[in-house]
Amino acid sequence: MRPPSRAYIEDRVHRFASELIQHRDVLHAVAREAEATHKLPVAAVCAGLDRFAVRMSEPLPEGKDRPPRERRKPYKRTPPPPRELNWRMAWVGSVTLYDADGDALRTIRVSADAATPRKRIVDRVVAEVAALLERHPGIPVVCAQDGAKDLRALPDRLRALCAANSPFYPCVDFYHATSYLDAVVQACEPEGDPHNMHVWYRQRLLHGKRASYSIVTGLQRKHKVAYEATKRALTYFKPRRKLMRYAHLRALHLPIGSGATESTCALMQARVKQPGMSWETEGLRGTLCLRELVLADRWELAWPAFSANYVGRVEAA
Repeated sequence: MRPPSRAYIEDRVHRFASELIQHRDVLHAVAREAEATHKLPVAAVCAGLDRFAVRMSEPLPEGKDRPPRERRKPYKRTPPPPRELNWRMAWVGSVTLYDADGDALRTIRVSADAATPRKRIVDRVVAEVAALLERHPGIPVVCAQDGAKDLRALPDRLRALCAANSPFYPCVDFYHATSYLDAVVQACEPEGDPHNMHVWYRQRLLHGKRASYSIVTGLQRKHKVAYEATKRALTYFKPRRKLMRYAHLRALHLPIGSGATESTCALMQARVKQPGMSWETEGLRGTLCLRELVLADRWELAWPAFSANYVGRVEAA
């Protein structure tokens, strides 16, 4: 009756994680079917994509030597294969349901390790949105996220999904946009910001029509005063002006920020970036899969379908 060894538990957990990954899509589909009976007053849906860094333990490339370690005693056990630690960018996605007043009802969170192709994580987010549109046809869809180039695949897929059936609003996250303006205020305004330009930029974006266009014009006038700060702001704002219709979205009680996606990053990092942690690909995939099921309140719905694969009928001879 003694507890099992650490090696035994580690081996079983690794096997469990790899098996969980194999059934992940089926488990989420089962959970979505069960959630179809939930009567939530869904009036809009917002999706987003982002990335965060995870420290991975990877085999050393051929021809690269690990630095020698000094030992006081002879090493008797066989050393493990040489490995190195590298930071890789993992994926997260979120799908948040909103009511008619713009209040969040629940958030579905998905994730993937850095080795997973971008198309795979985008497909999973789009599948969640498609399931919601089947249950609530015609509701508006917002894609609020950072304006990074490697995230553009999601709004493109969502635009094709909505087509003429649901209104679609791509949006650059409001807080990412204002962070560039904060740098301009710090570089151009007197110390302490006596004219309160920090707040003026925000109010302008939130309430003014075509505010992003007028802000770009103002930044061009200040370009010679603070070259570096205004250059970064103009580089960010110019190609994304059409995605900054914050006043219009607020009038429709639709979200303008990617807080749900950012919180998904924080929740995943709280588990996989603890002090001294490093991961192998299989272990990280299983941990992220388990965590996303729990955070989306789908574990209780998914567990019966997963455990059914390992339950059999035993009869006496």
